[in-house]
Amino acid sequence: MRHHRTAHVDSAQEALLTLGRLVDQALERIRIQRARVELAEALQRHLLPPQLPQLRHRGPLNPCATPSGSTSVG
Repeated sequence: MRHHRTAHVDSAQEALLTLGRLVDQALERIRIQRARVELAEALQRHLLPPQLPQLRHRGPLNPCATPSGSTSVG
């Protein structure tokens, strides 16, 4: 009976060690992903110009209008 109990304890310890390794790997992947996101955000911020250009607003978009403003359907 002692052997069965020792095997059970060894099995439980093995399971806990495996679980610990899996948690450690998951935490490392989280750390790496956070670093990637921070890097991507920093790169995006630095790629933007200091000020975006001003756009002229000509009114609502009319996809059928020609450059002169007239519409031609046909």
